[in-house]
Amino acid sequence: NWEEMYQQLRQYWVTNGTCMVKCLPYTPLRGWMVKQREQYHLLREGKPSTMTADRIQRLNDIDFPFISTTKNLTWEERYEQLKEYKDRYGH
Repeated sequence: NWEEMYQQLRQYWVTNGTCMVKCLPYTPLRGWMVKQREQYHLLREGKPSTMTADRIQRLNDIDFPFISTTKNLTWEERYEQLKEYKDRYGH
C-alpha cells in the first residue's frame, strides 16, 4: 500500500541522503516512484488521480523528484546498458 512504500522510500532517503533509487535492477520501490510521478502529472492536468495534497507534502519532505531527472538515452545507449546488465547478472 501507499504508506508501506512511502516508508521504504523514506528509509532509503534517510540511509542514502537521496530519493534517487537506481533504475537497475528494477525494484518495486522504483516502480512505485514512477507511479507517484504519473499520478502527480495526472493531478496537475486536472485528471483523476490518487495523488493528494498530503501525499505531495510528504514526498516533498523527503525531496522526492516529481520530475524525472533520468537522461533520455538513445536506443544504442539503452542497448549498451542491457548488454552490461546481461554480462553482470547473466540474464
